[in-house]
Amino acid sequence: MRKEKSDLTLTEKDKADLLEMGFLEDDFRQIQDATLSKYTSYTLHEKGSKHGKRISCEEAIRLLGRWTWLTGIARSAFHYSACRGPDDGSFFVLFDSSRLFKD
Repeated sequence: MRKEKSDLTLTEKDKADLLEMGFLEDDFRQIQDATLSKYTSYTLHEKGSKHGKRISCEEAIRLLGRWTWLTGIARSAFHYSACRGPDDGSFFVLFDSSRLFKD
């Protein structure tokens, strides 16, 4: 299986949104690091499926929308992991940033 690489840069809008969420500018570095594929993986869990499947950062953004993805990556950057999905419960994406704490 081919591993997708994603090294996303936080935009100025992302940073403004993070400030609106209550994060500090001092937090941006750790959140930016969490966006690197070497630190964070994404797993899609669909309702009714026993197993999740790895997806790319870009796919997570497409499925969740930028704002919801940003809330997930920001949380996982400080808490190892996070889950985000739509209100209908049809799926969720697991953000695993545990490798960020091992380097």
